[in-house]
Amino acid sequence: MMEELKVGERVVLEITETEEETCYGCFFFGNSACEVWRKYPFGPKLRKDNKNVIFKEVKE
Repeated sequence: MMEELKVGERVVLEITETEEETCYGCFFFGNSACEVWRKYPFGPKLRKDNKNVIFKEVKE
């Protein structure tokens, strides 16, 4: 289910290491045309630290 963000609202994301290369639990999961990896790599083949990561929303 899509959550609408209000204009001007800020979202804080935390980069979290995962055991496997996966999109499950990622803030951007479910976006059929996810292009986040082009700007922010999440897989070990694209990251300098060779880690799998996902982007998790930080609830304040």
